[in-house]
Amino acid sequence: MWNIRTGVCEMDLLTALSGVWQVRFGAEHCVAAVQRGNVSYIKILDFGASIKAVSSRVPKGIKECE
Repeated sequence: MWNIRTGVCEMDLLTALSGVWQVRFGAEHCVAAVQRGNVSYIKILDFGASIKAVSSRVPKGIKECE
């Protein structure tokens, strides 16, 4: 993620990837088709959700694929 004011790279949204196939941004979301090793998957980043709101929607025992 780049700081648009300074032009400095602040952080990577996803790391340790073998490939990035496609990326799309909306006002509060980023959807990326990526590959890590031999596994391809879709990663959805929600920049508008609060931690409390997200954790209440995820069933217990379900973890993000990282």
